[in-house]
Amino acid sequence: MRSPPSLLVCRPSGWRVLVVLLAPLVAAPAPPPTQTAPVVSAFAPWGTATLGFTVEPVILGLPVRLVEVGDLDGDSDLDLVVLAEDEQKTRTVVLRTHGGSGFAIWWEDETRYPTSLWGLDLELGDLDRDGDLDLTVNAPGLGLAARFNAGDATFDEIGNIPDQGLYVDVEVADLDGDEALDIAYYELDIIGYMGAHAGHGDGTFSLAFDLPLSQINQSDLRIALGDVTGDGLYELLVATKAGLYQLLGQLVPGFFPYWLPPATLLAGGAHRDVVTGDLDGDGLLDVVGAATAADAVSVLLGQPGGGLSSPVLYPAGPSPSAAALGDIDADGRLDVVVTNRRGEVSVLPGTGAGGLAAPVGFKVGRRLSDVATGDLDSDGDIDLVVTDLLGTVLILRNQIIP
Repeated sequence: MRSPPSLLVCRPSGWRVLVVLLAPLVAAPAPPPTQTAPVVSAFAPWGTATLGFTVEPVILGLPVRLVEVGDLDGDSDLDLVVLAEDEQKTRTVVLRTHGGSGFAIWWEDETRYPTSLWGLDLELGDLDRDGDLDLTVNAPGLGLAARFNAGDATFDEIGNIPDQGLYVDVEVADLDGDEALDIAYYELDIIGYMGAHAGHGDGTFSLAFDLPLSQINQSDLRIALGDVTGDGLYELLVATKAGLYQLLGQLVPGFFPYWLPPATLLAGGAHRDVVTGDLDGDGLLDVVGAATAADAVSVLLGQPGGGLSSPVLYPAGPSPSAAALGDIDADGRLDVVVTNRRGEVSVLPGTGAGGLAAPVGFKVGRRLSDVATGDLDSDGDIDLVVTDLLGTVLILRNQIIP
């Protein structure tokens, strides 16, 4: 599709030229990594039940920033892919499992790059429509790249997407309804930009639009996509130091959908993460933010006819950062999971009406960086995976006791 008229922005190339030294180290399947931390258990009262987790640490030895969960090898068991990085290199690591047999390193690749302070992100999606999950990666000094799954949870060499830049965060979705995944991004140049690369379904992409967003100019924000207005278009949600923002989807017939500034402030105060899901079961998407400055989770419920409610804050421990959703207690209602500064994972039970009960906290480590949910051992319960900057991936297997 064409870019919306008069919306494509050309920028000076000086800030966009990066010298990158790539040293891919595609490894054969490896034995399980040495686990130097003990397996522990954590339990807490949960209404009339007891919620507990068995914590299984997998030591990577490099600060782990992000984790994604998905079936990477087509065996119906969920696997993990993580990004780890220090001042000299970024490592992408796949951890495979076979049901409850535990996770082990299966594949890894290392990219060396000049020291940089730009964003780091990873997303899963079938970029070439061959039935398996591929990787969209952006890393300091590298920009945006697509990596294609061979079907066995190993990935090809980095294939750069045209129009490289200093990407901060990316999301993958079918933005234009053509059944091919597209890539939305926030990019930091002299000012902030947001835009999208249109996917063609064969693993190739072209720049769809690129728009300045000068009022949001940060290198550590997070974005999410969701049709929270119910108009059939994806909105862009942005978590920043200044608050939680929303950009409405726009559509000119015959052109690629886009977001038009200015952004609308949904909730004030610093937010570190944002996710979407249906908390109250009404079929409308709701928005959940990690409200760091308020030591809380902010919830904005989708409203019939479009729009969002005013934010409601729920205490979540000191400085919550990463957030995820999942039915942790198997009651049919989405719960909210966040990490906080104490090294805790806090689970805030959903009430089913859009509210959240008091958090149940589990101390699992220090310097936690990300959290994701999924049935990691195929037992029907939703488990957690947490990463930390000490180089560990923590598998929290759900042990709820009715």
